[in-house]
Amino acid sequence: MHSRLAAYQYTSVGSAFEKIEQHVRFTPKSEIVSTLGAYRRVLAENIISKSNIPASDTSHMDGFAVKAKEISRASRIKPVILKVRPRLLTNSSEKSDFRYSNASFLASRRYNILRSGEAFEISTGGYLPKGADTIIPFEEANIIDNEIKVHSPSPKGAFVYPTGTDIKAKQLIFSKGHLLRAQDIGLLASLRIKKVVLFKKPRVGLIPTGSELSDELDHIALGKKFNTNSGIIGRLVQESGGLPIDFGITSDNINAIRHKLCNALNTCDLILTTGGTSIGKHDFVRSAINSISKPGMLAHGIKLDRGRVAGLALLKRKPIVCLPGPIQAALNVFIVFAYPMIRLLSGTAGKKSSWVFYATLTKNWQARKRFPNFLKIVYVKVSYYKNNFKAEPLVGETESISLLSKANGYILVPEKVKKVMAGQTVAVNLLRGFSDINGELM
Repeated sequence: MHSRLAAYQYTSVGSAFEKIEQHVRFTPKSEIVSTLGAYRRVLAENIISKSNIPASDTSHMDGFAVKAKEISRASRIKPVILKVRPRLLTNSSEKSDFRYSNASFLASRRYNILRSGEAFEISTGGYLPKGADTIIPFEEANIIDNEIKVHSPSPKGAFVYPTGTDIKAKQLIFSKGHLLRAQDIGLLASLRIKKVVLFKKPRVGLIPTGSELSDELDHIALGKKFNTNSGIIGRLVQESGGLPIDFGITSDNINAIRHKLCNALNTCDLILTTGGTSIGKHDFVRSAINSISKPGMLAHGIKLDRGRVAGLALLKRKPIVCLPGPIQAALNVFIVFAYPMIRLLSGTAGKKSSWVFYATLTKNWQARKRFPNFLKIVYVKVSYYKNNFKAEPLVGETESISLLSKANGYILVPEKVKKVMAGQTVAVNLLRGFSDINGELM
């Protein structure tokens, strides 16, 4: 075996993850957050309704609230005449909008009582006055001055949205672990829930290593290259539910790397280093980790193509994922290790993404001869053609960022599988921030 390959004791992705799980309980923390600021956050406890929605019977139409019994014998020959009471209002400032708050409605109901021979003018969404049980729409009413003539009966409950039809008091609204969407925030607000208990976003420390790196995009000095990985990985951390904390470029120096690691350990739940994971003379990440405390590096050399020089470490019961420098390898390691850890720490159910769909492979794909028994990540370009999803496998060097820009998904090829043939159905994984569907980011 090649001397550099022999330097690693390769560990499978599953076994490496298990080593971390033996030491770390990925238990998310919680915090109380304003409901209006809870969009795309994960609930840390069940939400139970404390009230009905609607709080009382409401009208489906603009019209008149009446008693069905009083118009039960109405006909063309003998219409029922009802005196119109003015539009029901909740307070002096309300002119036309009839969507009450529960409190103002309950106060107003004491004064809004439908008496015999009356009809209340009412707006769509308005609460029915006490005693009313039916709505006559404006277009079906014969209005003369301050009265309406009803020429036909209406069944009890016509055009009425009954109390608690949408939500009942003590009903389970959302379960713990639910990801709050835009409409969910609106529902919580309508229930007058001002604050919710959410899982905290895990703080993910980013430590890019390499004396050759630069953050100066306008002018990059000779011998330097722009630090692209931090921007890419940081955004993927954010899209995965984490809070990226960039500790800045770190030179190829054990003391400098150790200093950044110690700072990150004090404030972060998970640490991602990039670069410095190989066995070259300037690759000091492993040495820096092991110089801090035990257990240190748990697995260095992963059966992942590409990404075999990655490492997993543990310090102060906090996981450290060591990503290689080349961007494809770094992204691969993020996908199999960092992404599931962030999901667990953020309270998202399960380690694996649920964003998987099936497509037909358009070309043959074959594993590299050097690593046929490794787990392989194959990036694909997915398109929709003739009522079927197609996945084109993309092949290129591990440093190729243009390949990643062409891709919008990836497939996982198991360790023992060496080739996938054109026409075969494959499971395509999507990654938020990386994948798009029809030009729309997920």
